[in-house]
Amino acid sequence: MGVSTPLVVIYPITPMAVKDSIRGMHCAECQLKCNCLSSIWIHDFGTSGHKRLQQAPASTASTQKAARRKGDSYYCEKDLSRTLSAVGSLQEGCFYFPDISSSQAKAMLRYCDVGTFFIRDSSDSRYLFTLSVSTKRGPTSIRILYEHGMFSLDADEKSRNHLPKFDAILNLIDYYVRQSSSKTSDKCRFLDTRGKKDLPIIISKPKLSDVPSLKHLCRTAIIRSLPVASPLGVTSVSGRLPLPKLLHSYIKDYPFVY
Repeated sequence: MGVSTPLVVIYPITPMAVKDSIRGMHCAECQLKCNCLSSIWIHDFGTSGHKRLQQAPASTASTQKAARRKGDSYYCEKDLSRTLSAVGSLQEGCFYFPDISSSQAKAMLRYCDVGTFFIRDSSDSRYLFTLSVSTKRGPTSIRILYEHGMFSLDADEKSRNHLPKFDAILNLIDYYVRQSSSKTSDKCRFLDTRGKKDLPIIISKPKLSDVPSLKHLCRTAIIRSLPVASPLGVTSVSGRLPLPKLLHSYIKDYPFVY
């Protein structure tokens, strides 16, 4: 039996200021609305309730949703650029399933090991992506909040300020993958509907949407072998590896464990 969608995720770190409302899209720097990309064509909502956007050149269907809210014609160039980059990196990692529903996600993860995860488009028009993961109680999903240029796991208003935020979606995934394998992994937990601590968040193995290239698999294997705790550490350490300069650049382009 699947578990209900978690309402809260908690983590004991120094809070970052974040506004309660996510209505409208704001520039990551000036936080002012702009209509610099108002010519982008948006697809209508389907009857299934799963919000889809028409694929544009050099992007995928989900990228356009990052720069709009229902009834809002304002766009932000920086936000769109950041989401295009997010989708590109997710596709490179081969654990992005843009076109599946919540029920399909549960079916895909039903018999997977605990910690198996992937990213899909959110069915909620207020969010861009959703993290679907297999837990001890079955598959569940967590929305990924994008606000003022930063990605974080969704939570209620009381806990939202306590969550780590990242300027790239793969930085978020990398953080929780590393956290899941650390000694403090039980500090990141789902909360049930009564606000009680429930299951620990375990995100350890991606469910692949495609077969990654051999060079990508070699790159992530090298990264997982490095004694570092973040993509920033990978970037600083990889330059000292006995590898050709071209491979140094290749690792720095994608400094993530998966």
